[in-house]
Amino acid sequence: MSARGTRIRWMPNAAKAVRRLNEAGYFVFFFTNQSGVARGFFTEDDLNALHSWMLAELWTEGALIDDIRYCPHHPEGSVAGYLEDITGANPHPA
Repeated sequence: MSARGTRIRWMPNAAKAVRRLNEAGYFVFFFTNQSGVARGFFTEDDLNALHSWMLAELWTEGALIDDIRYCPHHPEGSVAGYLEDITGANPHPA
């Protein structure tokens, strides 16, 4: 297992749940906020490498993720190009 994989803990039966959705004919997507990109904690390349690892791990269990989408922005970040406050990407209390 890679160093990255030693820090990831899947929820019990996560792959099984995804596989069951696949078998039932559903598309499966990950949608996630990743403000760590805007804050300089990691790069989009790092995030994409993690996503690739996750997809490969799930694939070994017969589970397919059809697409992954993420929002790397945060208005209080420190990395130029990611400082927007994207409406709809994060919950905004009324």
